[in-house]
Amino acid sequence: MFAGHELEIVLPFRRPVPSITSNYLSYPGPTTGKTHVDKLVDSILATLDQRDAPDFVFAIDDLELANVETPDHVTRLVSDSVRRALGATPTHRAVERVRDRCSFHLLCPMLEAYFFGEPEALIRAGAVGPPLLVGSNLEDFLVGDMAFISPSEIREHPWRRPDRMRHPKRYLSFLRDLTGAGRALYKETVDGCAALATLD
Repeated sequence: MFAGHELEIVLPFRRPVPSITSNYLSYPGPTTGKTHVDKLVDSILATLDQRDAPDFVFAIDDLELANVETPDHVTRLVSDSVRRALGATPTHRAVERVRDRCSFHLLCPMLEAYFFGEPEALIRAGAVGPPLLVGSNLEDFLVGDMAFISPSEIREHPWRRPDRMRHPKRYLSFLRDLTGAGRALYKETVDGCAALATLD
């Protein structure tokens, strides 16, 4: 798709940017002050302005369960922030540059959902047991594993939260530690990197 281009993955941006979807985003959002969305957009535009600017800038974030029912809130907030950043009377060239060279993408509900499409990725992430999901649409992630949904033991588990049936990270923690001891929690920066590095 990108013949003639080199792909450089910068995690995070050269200018650190917080996730914009960790909490529920309502629409419309605030129009004054710098929100996390504004900081993301500022970083995208600053990347375009740097001396060794890339040809394309892709901003990617997890949708997260808090926003899974309202992804349009997220995308509209990003669009509004881009319009504010470009100013009231942007030039055609400024608009064209952002439109042609930047894009924003959401992983639904989060990156780890896609690991469940490749059994070897789950093993690289440390899973010691096979997953049991309901349906095959990974973006409509739903666990059908009764050992995970209703543990027989009373004691608290780090992954035992009300949203666990739809939470890929919590299920990965369970699959890494079937004994329930809670000592093998999934870590994005280690286990996630191992799973993602050669994801099919």
